[in-house]
Amino acid sequence: MDKNAYAMAKFGLESRDNLIPKRDCGFYMKYIFLFTSVIQFLIILGLVLFMMYGNTHASTETHLRHLEKRVQELYDKTTLLNAKNKNLTQQLNATTKEKLGCSQLVTATQKELEKCNASLRACTTYQTQCQNIWNYAGYNKMLADECFRSMNILNVTCYAEKLGLREARDRLGREVQQQRENCSQVTEKLRQEASAAQGERERCRQQSIDLRAQCSGLTQGQSQCCRLGERMTTELQATRQEIQAKAEALQPYEPGGCASLTQLVSSQLATLGAKLQQAVLPQAQENGQLRGEKLRCEANLQECRQHRAGDSQQYQRQLQALQAACDADAKRSYQEKQALTEEKGRLGQQLQERNKLLAQAEDTKAQLESCRKARSVLSQGTQA
Repeated sequence: MDKNAYAMAKFGLESRDNLIPKRDCGFYMKYIFLFTSVIQFLIILGLVLFMMYGNTHASTETHLRHLEKRVQELYDKTTLLNAKNKNLTQQLNATTKEKLGCSQLVTATQKELEKCNASLRACTTYQTQCQNIWNYAGYNKMLADECFRSMNILNVTCYAEKLGLREARDRLGREVQQQRENCSQVTEKLRQEASAAQGERERCRQQSIDLRAQCSGLTQGQSQCCRLGERMTTELQATRQEIQAKAEALQPYEPGGCASLTQLVSSQLATLGAKLQQAVLPQAQENGQLRGEKLRCEANLQECRQHRAGDSQQYQRQLQALQAACDADAKRSYQEKQALTEEKGRLGQQLQERNKLLAQAEDTKAQLESCRKARSVLSQGTQA
């Protein structure tokens, strides 16, 4: 039959199926789920932006700055100690040179003493030579006294420097002990934070279990919706059969019967719609709530995992850096202690050598005194 733009005249009763709205509950449910999803997306977006632009590591950065400052102070102290060590090395070199000079003087003195001994065996013929040797021995004595005074000054200086080095060693030992205590405190703090992270992990696991339970509840809700759809289909079929039975029982053309049938159909449809709305609306609200909780729990779980992994790596790096710094400080302190011990032994050897030189000088002095006495005796004998 051709369609045209003109309205056609209809005679008789027109079916009221065209007056029933075509939009069912599914149409409205789509919009409800759409708005719910949009609200959830906005909430999650706000949480993500807060996590991205939040300042959660301010305390960690402050702690790192303090550690860097402490490392710089230790480096400055190490530089100062290296400079002192260099000065001590220069002083030791100068002392070694003086020692060589004293050794040469002692050698010369020994040679002169040998000459004096040779001249004493024939002092009657070599009195002039003995006088010259005596004058030269006095000069050597003056040099020996000067060397003795210089050695005393050096002993005092070395003792003062040794005390200073010992104080520096004690100070470094205290600093190393303090660093070890700080490392122990930091290690304990890291352990506490690791236990806190473990507790957070356990709480996330509990949240995951709750989320799984909610998902199982959602599955049960879906099964209930399926059963509700089946029941709705059954009721619609029963209503359709009842309407068909009523329509067959009516007379061919009775206005009153049609009106009663129309009212009956309208009332049954309204009742069925109300039942369906009462059954679907709580289930839809529960499903939306469960879905929102599921997304929120998943986001919280992912965030907790990321934070735990980042904190664990950062704390591990800090612990390794502090352990390496403590080991380096302990090794440096041990090396400095060894160097001070070696320096002490070397200074002790030098002191013993100088004491030997002094003893030799005293022997030379005694020999010169004996020579002077022998010369005086010989001079008295010649006069007699």
